[in-house]
Amino acid sequence: MSGSEPGFCALHCYCVFDLERPTAKDHSYFERYLPGAIDKIKAEGLSKIMTMEFLSVSKPFRSQKLGISLGHVLVSLGLKLRKMLQVDGIITSARADVGAANLAYRLGAKPLIKDLQINGCATDIVFWDKKEVATADREAEAKYIEKYWREKSDLLSGNQTIRFAA
Repeated sequence: MSGSEPGFCALHCYCVFDLERPTAKDHSYFERYLPGAIDKIKAEGLSKIMTMEFLSVSKPFRSQKLGISLGHVLVSLGLKLRKMLQVDGIITSARADVGAANLAYRLGAKPLIKDLQINGCATDIVFWDKKEVATADREAEAKYIEKYWREKSDLLSGNQTIRFAA
């Protein structure tokens, strides 16, 4: 990389919440999802959920330049992580103006709240339930999803092993 290029290619963060605990429902992360969103999730039978947050792909690494979608790869890795962590489902805000919401729907997400304005951007709040979902609908991404999943690293946090991909 030359000095003018960024030092990262992509980022995606995950958190796990138990919605049966009052502290989870009152967490600031859920403030923007409107009061009824948590109740809608719980009505679907989901209590232990994972959030996917801050999906970012640096411009030099976007699909137009690489021929693959790192966003697709990262979301798919998150779906695999959900299965490994045995959470009931996933919730995320997905920007509708840049295609993130369409990607989520292609990978099996359901709309929870559509056309919400977050930071001036059209956004859908989406979730994946307990059902199996596809993690790749194109061979180009599937190859990288499996490669990064196989090569994931393990970190220790206290007495618990936390696994993360790439």
